Amino acid sequence: YKRMSKEEAQEILDEDSPYTILGLKYGASREEIKAAYRRLAVKWHPDHNIGNEEYCKVMFQKINAAYTILK
Repeated sequence: YKRMSKEEAQEILDEDSPYTILGLKYGASREEIKAAYRRLAVKWHPDHNIGNEEYCKVMFQKINAAYTILK
């Protein structure tokens, strides 16, 4: 397992804001960021969404990228 760099994360997000991806307001606390990440990671994990794995994989990558930038 290789951790994602902030540059790789920004490339995945492209034009999307990490706050928008995680459903947060600008300036959210670390606790809010972590809670939003965990909630969305479970919701969009490809193993939990049988039949929709490809879309969930993309969303899961965006969620991880957003968290990488904001943590």
